[in-house]
Amino acid sequence: MISEDNSNYRCLLVMLFLHYNLVSIYDKINYSSAVERHVRSCIEVIRTKLGIYFLVDDYNSNDELTNIINGESNIPSSVVFLFIKLYNILGFRKIQNGNLVGSLPFLTEAEQIYHNWKNNKNRHKPIQCEQLFQMDPKVWSLTEVEAFQKQPPSENDYTLMEQDHIYTLYYFAQVYQNLGNSSDSANYCHSTLRLQYKYLQGDKVDHEFPYVDHIDWALNSAKLSQYFSANEDYDTARHLMCCARKVLLDSHIKYQTLHEERWKKAGADLDRIEVKYCLTILIESNKLMQNDKLKLNPYAEYQFKAYLLDDPQIAEDELELPKFPVKNNHMARSTVKYALDKIESAKKIYTINDQASQYAECIFDNSAIYDAAILFEEEKTICCKMNKRRIDMFEGLLSELNPQYFQSICRKIHFEIGEIYIRQISLKRTTHEWEVKVVPDDKDKAEKVLSEMRKQNQLVTQAFNHLYRFISSFEAFNSPIKNFALNVHHPLPPLKEIELLKMPSRIKLTDESEEEFYLEQIFNAYVALAGIFRQEVTTSANVLVRNWYKSKKYCIELRDYLLRNPDQKDKYFSVYHDQFEQLLKMVEMLPMAIESLICNET
Repeated sequence: MISEDNSNYRCLLVMLFLHYNLVSIYDKINYSSAVERHVRSCIEVIRTKLGIYFLVDDYNSNDELTNIINGESNIPSSVVFLFIKLYNILGFRKIQNGNLVGSLPFLTEAEQIYHNWKNNKNRHKPIQCEQLFQMDPKVWSLTEVEAFQKQPPSENDYTLMEQDHIYTLYYFAQVYQNLGNSSDSANYCHSTLRLQYKYLQGDKVDHEFPYVDHIDWALNSAKLSQYFSANEDYDTARHLMCCARKVLLDSHIKYQTLHEERWKKAGADLDRIEVKYCLTILIESNKLMQNDKLKLNPYAEYQFKAYLLDDPQIAEDELELPKFPVKNNHMARSTVKYALDKIESAKKIYTINDQASQYAECIFDNSAIYDAAILFEEEKTICCKMNKRRIDMFEGLLSELNPQYFQSICRKIHFEIGEIYIRQISLKRTTHEWEVKVVPDDKDKAEKVLSEMRKQNQLVTQAFNHLYRFISSFEAFNSPIKNFALNVHHPLPPLKEIELLKMPSRIKLTDESEEEFYLEQIFNAYVALAGIFRQEVTTSANVLVRNWYKSKKYCIELRDYLLRNPDQKDKYFSVYHDQFEQLLKMVEMLPMAIESLICNET
C-alpha cells in the first residue's frame, strides 16, 4: 500500500500525529509522566527525522537541519506553532509538579520562538496538527509541501499563535509570582492582559478559540494595579483600575441577563481595590509631607510607557480617581469621600447577612480610611469624632457577629477598638488640662472638670476591656474570662476587680501562621495594658498608687516572659522595645514617686 520511497516519511507523520494526540489525552487525565514522554517524542520526530519536510528556504541545507536539532529558537516558521504548543505543555507540567525553576527553560524557548516568528518579515504559514496528514508523501510531493509552507500566514494563523503565546505569558507570570519575583510577574501579567484584550468574549462565542471572560479580565487588571500601587507607581495603578472599570461596564451592557451576580461581586471587589488605593495614597502622601527628605519614588520614571488600553474614555475616567500626592486637607477630604462612596457601594453587595466576612472587611476599610484622614486633620475635635465613628462601626459589627463562628474577626475588632480608644485618650489629653491636682472650688468649674475626668476614665476602661478580651481569647493565657472573652453581651467586672492577666511560660498558638499573625498584636496589647492604668485621671493618692502597682505587675510579667523567650522577643517585639523600656524606667522609679506622693498628702 505504501511505496518504498514514501514509507519512512509516511510512518513518521503518522507517529507524530499519534504522539501529538496522546499528549492531549494524557494531559486531560493529568498523567504527567506520559505527557512529557510523548511531547519529547514529538520533538524528537520533528527535529531529527522530519527535518527535510519542514525546511522551507532550502530543505537540502544541513545547517538548517542542525539548527532544528540544536536550537529550536531558530526553527523554520512552518513548525513554530507545534513547538510553542509542545514547550508550553512541558513548562506547564513542570509547574504542576512543583518544579518552577525547571519550567523556565521551556517557557523561555516558547517565548523566543514566538518572537522570532513574529519579527520575521519572511514568516510563513505555521503548520497545525491536523495539517500533518496533508503532508503525507502519498498525497503531496515535496514541491507541494514546500509550496504549502511558503504561503503567508492567514488571520486565523495569527490568532492561533497569539492564543498559545498568551498561555506562555500566563505561565511565566505564575512562575515568577511563586518564585517571589513580583516585578517580572507583573510585567508578564501586563503583557498577558494586553494580548487578551482583543479576545474578550464577543456577542457570539467562536468555539474554535478559547475566549477571555470580561469579568476575569477586569479583576486581573484591578489586582495588577495593587502591585503598582504598592511600588508607588500610582499613575499605572489608576490606569489599570480604570481599564478594569471600563471592561466591567462594557460586559454589563452586553450581557445584562448573564452572570448578573458575578458582575455585581466583581464590581464590589473593584470598589474595594480602589479604596485600598485611596488608603495608600493618603498614607504615603502624609509621609511625604512629614519628611522633607523624602522624594517621589524614582520608580515612576520606569512605569510602562505603553499603557494597557489607549482609550479616550479611560483617560477621562482617570481624572476622576484621586491622584497622588494628596497635598492638603481639601484633597484629603475629596479622596476620603471617594473612598467612602466606594465602600458604601461594596456594602450593598457584601451584606452582613449574606457575606459577613466580606462585610467585615468593608468595615475595616472604612475605619482605615478615617484613620488616614486624621493624618491630614488639624482640628482635634474632628479627629475625635472620626475615631468615635470608627468605634461605633466596630461595636455595631461586634453586636451582629457570633464569636463562635467569627472568632478571628472578633479578635481583630477587639484589638482595633482597644487601639482606637488609646488614641482617643491621647487626643483628649491634648484638648484638656490635666495638671490640676484637686477639683476647683468653683461649682461650675468643678462639675466640668469632674465630667471630663469621668469621660477620660471611661475611655481608659473601654480600652482596657477590649484589649483584655483580645488577649483572653487565646487559650495560652488561661484567663478567668476565656470562655466568654469575645462575647460583648457578657460584661466584664469593674476595672479595679479584674485579675492580673498573667503571661504563660510560652505563648503557643495553633500553627505557625497564627503565630506570625497574632504574636506581635498580643505583645502590643500587653504593652498597652501595662501602660493604660497610668492613664486614669484621679485626685486620690490611693487610687494613683494602686494603678501604679498594677502597671508594675504587668511590666514585670512581660519582662520575665521576654527573658524566657528571647527568640520571640527578637522576632516580634522589636517594634515595641523603646516604648516598653520607658515603662520599665517608670516602674523602677515607682518607690520614689509613691514616697513623694505620700509626703505631699501628709
